[in-house]
Amino acid sequence: MGCGASKIYPIVFNNSSCIDFNNDKCVICLENFNENNNITLICGHSYHYECILKWFEKDLKCPTCKKKYVWTKNSQMIDYKH
Repeated sequence: MGCGASKIYPIVFNNSSCIDFNNDKCVICLENFNENNNITLICGHSYHYECILKWFEKDLKCPTCKKKYVWTKNSQMIDYKH
């Protein structure tokens, strides 16, 4: 990596992220979470599943912290670029 290179993080769709900021609402649609309608990215930010998928169609960065993510061929997860 040269100067100014930024890291790209994986997008993991499960609720077992080691970081969780305990968000109570989705910052994309501004609606509260129900019991099982949110996912937490590995950066620790939570969103409604449908909201973050729609967001990633336009921009593969976390809406809150701007960490970069990339899609992979694995149907279980979206991975980061090495």
